[in-house]
Amino acid sequence: MYNEHRSDSTENYFERSENVLMPLARTFIDKKVFANAEELKRLADVNLFIEYAFFLDVAKLIDDDDLGIFWNITLELIRDYSDEEKMPSFLSSMCYVTRERKVTLLFRGQLLKICYAKWYIGLSAKCENEHLDVIRSLIHKEQEGCFEKEIMIDVYLNNVAINKHQELFKILRLLYDSYENISVRLLEALINFTFMCDEEDLKNNAAFIEQLILEYPIDDSNPHLNYEYTRYTISVLERHHDAVFAKKMNKKLIEGFNHGYLHSNFDGLCSILLEKYTDEVWNDFEVAFTDDKYLGFILQVKNEIGSGAGFGAGPLFQLGNERIKDMCLKHPNNAPVRIAEMMPIYDGNMWECNSFSEIMQWILNTYGNQAMVLSGIHANIHTFGWTGSVIGLFQHHKMCMEQLLNHKFTEVREWAANCIQEFDEEIKRETLHEDYVRLHYQ
Repeated sequence: MYNEHRSDSTENYFERSENVLMPLARTFIDKKVFANAEELKRLADVNLFIEYAFFLDVAKLIDDDDLGIFWNITLELIRDYSDEEKMPSFLSSMCYVTRERKVTLLFRGQLLKICYAKWYIGLSAKCENEHLDVIRSLIHKEQEGCFEKEIMIDVYLNNVAINKHQELFKILRLLYDSYENISVRLLEALINFTFMCDEEDLKNNAAFIEQLILEYPIDDSNPHLNYEYTRYTISVLERHHDAVFAKKMNKKLIEGFNHGYLHSNFDGLCSILLEKYTDEVWNDFEVAFTDDKYLGFILQVKNEIGSGAGFGAGPLFQLGNERIKDMCLKHPNNAPVRIAEMMPIYDGNMWECNSFSEIMQWILNTYGNQAMVLSGIHANIHTFGWTGSVIGLFQHHKMCMEQLLNHKFTEVREWAANCIQEFDEEIKRETLHEDYVRLHYQ
């Protein structure tokens, strides 16, 4: 029916559906199908999608006595199912369309009495109203010990029917004010319901959103959510410029990354902060980047903000060489070595470059007499991803390296000579390998 009338508005679609399905609903009532345990069990077991309009029609036709019979039979029927199972769809639909009727409220209460707490919470959540009476009632019952806090919050947020997007933040704020240590679950719900939020909602609730983000742990305790957290936080940082939030987020990342090696994906957070909030985060970033106490942080962001597995400029070096040079001059013992390991080897398209990058030449001219700097550059050059023949790559590196044979530092000249020898050996080895492959497979 939906496919036949896709162009209809939602209101017209439901009106048309109700008219079409009304005869079926009359049959459901007149033939007492609602009181037939076998038919209801068949509905539950098959669990097919049934047009919502059908239940709207049934709700119009069924009186309280018959509705009570339906719920009594259903109550016996569901004892064959576990509270851990997903409830039959017809049950939730029927509960919603009759949510304000006394017999339905009694049925929901009976679920809790027979220890079907999750079904009770889920069905109740689907009947939420604009005054948030349901969640207030659930909070009260949780405080009375009817069910656990974590179960109540999780099941409620998975099932709540939000009719107006303004209700979303009212619900999240109410839960946040009622309980401690639930910001991760609330942020997950917010991410899931993002499609409902317009720019005005997000603007009006920016402080609350940022608070949830800042309370999220930068660790591996939520691996399933870390990626979504990262994407959502990036969108918040991009949407509007909040310097205070950016500084707090930057400090949070530094401490989180430095605490332990993380296997989960937070890539992009450090980059967006450097790109969009350079002046606001730079001082804290520079302190961490040049301090041995923050080696964990440096090791985990170097590939993201540096050249990584390529030879170009990462986000850190897109801020301009002057800022990098200034940091090296202020911290000559640590900064040059770390910059050497992650700086761009070439400026732009390497094939269009006849020499190494400007920042690399400056590092060599300024700190080329330091063995650790030369070692860092060597590691940087030899960290790359490549497809096809690498012979041309090594030849290009060699050509640029030859320009350093007359460098002012003896250390650089000797280092360059050794690198050229390595490139010659690698070119020879790769040439022999490619000749073998060509001979063997062609």
